[in-house]
Amino acid sequence: MMYQGKTYKGMREVFDEALDIAKNRPEEAKDFLISYAESILKENPNCRTMDEAVSLAKSNLGYFSGYCSPNIVDLMYKTYNTKHPLFDLV
Repeated sequence: MMYQGKTYKGMREVFDEALDIAKNRPEEAKDFLISYAESILKENPNCRTMDEAVSLAKSNLGYFSGYCSPNIVDLMYKTYNTKHPLFDLV
């Protein structure tokens, strides 16, 4: 995915940037999420609408948050209005 001229390869890089934004520049969170969703829409033939892509982007961020501390989970859930796709850890 591309965001503000930088390429992010793989979910780990996407998540790390999403976390940095949540911690330091939360006003950018919506733009980042939309950019991530747009890349999903382009790359995933199973995603047919932007709503589906946003839902998948939020699900991915929620899932990756589950590997972090409760404070990070809470921050990501609040910043990106998401939750873990299988269960809520908070």
